[in-house]
Amino acid sequence: MSEARFTKGEWEQSHRKGVDGMYSTEVYDQHGETICTLAWHVVDEGNGVRSTDREANAHLIKTAPKMYKFLESLQLDVSNDHVRDELLAEARGEK
Repeated sequence: MSEARFTKGEWEQSHRKGVDGMYSTEVYDQHGETICTLAWHVVDEGNGVRSTDREANAHLIKTAPKMYKFLESLQLDVSNDHVRDELLAEARGEK
């Protein structure tokens, strides 16, 4: 199994409201270096519910290193080892 190639350590996020209904969320590493920035307009769907999928995406991206570490540590039975290995390879960009 090859070594993971992504920014190590905990990832954090910050959320900002800009002008004209524009929002952005930044995911960054423990040194403050940007991993990614997501920007979007919040859409009122008519019932007071706002579409914030991109904020949810930022939460998922922020959690990726923890999920990777968890997958890597799973003690699956032998018949499922290939599933874990395939997921880890995909996360490393090998698939």
